[in-house]
Amino acid sequence: MSEKQDAALTTCIAPRDSILGRFVSWLRKPNFHRSFVPQMEGLRFLAMLVVFFLHFDQAVTYKLHSGPTHLVFSSLQKICQVGDYGVHLFFAVSGFVLALPFARWHLGKSKAVELSPYLLRRLWRLEPPLLINLLLLLPVTVWVVGKLSFAEAVHRFFLTLFYSHYLTLGEMSPINRVSWSLETELQFYLCMPLLGMLFKLKNPIIRRSFLVILSATCIAMKPHLNMAWLPAQFEFFAAGILLADLYLTSEPTSFGKSKLWDITGCLALMAMPLIKLYYGSGKGPIESSLLVFCAFLILSSSLRGKYASKLFSGSAITLVGGMCYSFYLYHDPVLRYVGSALEPFLPRTYESRFIVEFLILTPLVAVATLFTYALFERPFMGSSSNKSSVA
Repeated sequence: MSEKQDAALTTCIAPRDSILGRFVSWLRKPNFHRSFVPQMEGLRFLAMLVVFFLHFDQAVTYKLHSGPTHLVFSSLQKICQVGDYGVHLFFAVSGFVLALPFARWHLGKSKAVELSPYLLRRLWRLEPPLLINLLLLLPVTVWVVGKLSFAEAVHRFFLTLFYSHYLTLGEMSPINRVSWSLETELQFYLCMPLLGMLFKLKNPIIRRSFLVILSATCIAMKPHLNMAWLPAQFEFFAAGILLADLYLTSEPTSFGKSKLWDITGCLALMAMPLIKLYYGSGKGPIESSLLVFCAFLILSSSLRGKYASKLFSGSAITLVGGMCYSFYLYHDPVLRYVGSALEPFLPRTYESRFIVEFLILTPLVAVATLFTYALFERPFMGSSSNKSSVA
């Protein structure tokens, strides 16, 4: 995000030199490396929305014994229930963002990526906010919800903290169930330096073919894999890596803005929930191949679409998209625990409950995201004076 756009966002909220203006400017994720592409932050915002409605529907249907009767709400619920494709978009964005610095390095477009700073930055960005999140949720899990004994909760706490809960037990962490995807992300962070060596292959056809073959192999293995293992989700990361390759090596004119890409991106975005609805929650090769193709098209349209590129690089959207980690850690506990506390006072029909809970829970999730981002995530991002950071 340019300084001009940052200043425009700050000024539209409050004068730049005011306390609020300086706070808004500080909230923005520091972007101090060449690999920053604002559209990726915008896509994270889109993925946040999709995941939010997946878990919001689960909060609405908690202890509700009847489904929607109105056609609009019935269709909306079906789309919400397959919102796990938002996680696929997160993975694809991570593939693109993490691949760029390594691709620039091996293609001779920038200096070498220093592995120690790269790994330490990922650890510093992820681990302290996760530790704080788990410490806050541990007493809620034990003494408020009463799901686990203290001893069992401590055991699950450390498995979650060290990104191994779903990998070892094959189930979501009762302390924070969305943490399973962080286990996959961490594996990708560790493997990216090795995957980045693909860009040492000077022939683009060979390296892209290798990436496609590796993805196809992982798709074939997926039905037999724990979903938190990297190979079970690799095709989505690979989509981002492939786009990073095209983004860096294609002629500038090939990445010109086109309305056709806007249409393509919209169609791909509408197709993803339809694919999930048609194929169910299975891990079949056709479903996986179609989903990763759609994810690739959505990411491509955000860069190549005449209007999509502007939309996803908008200052407000990228500001919120930059808070995706805090959103991811806290939105589900807010929805579940506040929603369950409200349950005795909620209407008995899906439609009425959807509206009431949306009006109550959406602002709470937004406030929780902003509050926890400012306190527990932004301080661990460093500042623009740290020039060596990557991704």
